[in-house]
Amino acid sequence: MNSLFYSICFLFLLVMGDMQAQPDEVIRTKEQNNKWLWDLEMLPLKAQAEKIQKRILTDTSDYKQDAFAITGQAPSGKRPLYIMDNIVIGICKETSTASLKELSAMINNTISIKILEEAQGTPVYGIKATGGVILLETTNKKTEDKLKQLKLTGTGCN
Repeated sequence: MNSLFYSICFLFLLVMGDMQAQPDEVIRTKEQNNKWLWDLEMLPLKAQAEKIQKRILTDTSDYKQDAFAITGQAPSGKRPLYIMDNIVIGICKETSTASLKELSAMINNTISIKILEEAQGTPVYGIKATGGVILLETTNKKTEDKLKQLKLTGTGCN
């Protein structure tokens, strides 16, 4: 009897430890993306910024290995369009890790985040918004210059 109890406890701890060690899940479907956007809306500003930073890094890593290798662009509807201070952020397979780290630092200066779901974003931003739109407002007055310097402007990559 004790042996069975200890075996069950061991398995429970093993499973729980494995669940905690899992990285953020890669979003592969439009439904997963919609849920992610909905969850994002429920968070306070700082937590939203952190979740966006993780998502950008996870998406970029995944798409570099997966979709970018085939088509050169992210699958439609699975990835939000990011706009910072009215500048569309273009993330491509060629986007450097250094540029992503700088973008992450810029997201830390976000003072406002607005989330538009597909129905709200598509009429304004077109087909690029089928995965939703995340509008980031920062305190930086030179966002456009910085994004250009990092080669993160334009819609050709999203």
